[in-house]
Amino acid sequence: MTLIAASKIKVESTADLVLLLPAVTDLSPNPVAPLGDLTIVGTNLNLVSGIVFNGVATPVTSFISQSATAIVVKLPAGAKKGKVILSVANSTLTVEAPMTLTFIGDLPPLAPMDYLMYDDQFRNNWQDWGWNRTADYSNTENVREGLKAVKVTYTGQFGGVKFANAAIATASYKEVAFSVYGGAGTNGKTIKVTANGNGASSKTITIQEGQWTEFKFNITDIGNPANLTEVLLGNTDWTGVIYIDQVGLRKP
Repeated sequence: MTLIAASKIKVESTADLVLLLPAVTDLSPNPVAPLGDLTIVGTNLNLVSGIVFNGVATPVTSFISQSATAIVVKLPAGAKKGKVILSVANSTLTVEAPMTLTFIGDLPPLAPMDYLMYDDQFRNNWQDWGWNRTADYSNTENVREGLKAVKVTYTGQFGGVKFANAAIATASYKEVAFSVYGGAGTNGKTIKVTANGNGASSKTITIQEGQWTEFKFNITDIGNPANLTEVLLGNTDWTGVIYIDQVGLRKP
């Protein structure tokens, strides 16, 4: 470490400066009850000045108890499944807990995808080339798994979210899958799922308002393309908001 004395002469110490930071080794209980007490276990936790929970913009700065090895904190209203971020006192530094905080009553995890098109972000070069919609690809309002989902606002008749700009050979895959959460007024509305622009072979799904539904069906139901180059989720003569998460393919 280099020090500058009052004489403006630089002096270098023989020892490196070691910066102590908080570290989290456990969250308990996990899953936790909404508005319940959470114990954060780790080291140097006496250096924590605030805790940010997913879904709550304002950090929690008042704790039930705090020591170097544990913090007990009451969960704020609106806290959702996601990462827990600790603010370090007297700095702008933050530390993220390595595990995800979950809540009692959360949906069970989905079966893993063998090929991903979207989870928290687009994967494998896929993009959205849709129209007559606005889309937020990092939305946290309603998330099926992970930390983010796609919030889609269909603004015109027969619009769509179009996964494009990539390709995957389908021979070793069986199933197309994705999850949809229906916003207000979408119950019973339908989405037409089309592959590679083949409107003659499509699959129609029905949205359930206020809850997540995973839709999964055989690739043969959408034309059985040898190479999948686009997937369109088109609204059928309605406008409204949905959320899309965990999009991909599964093997037999």
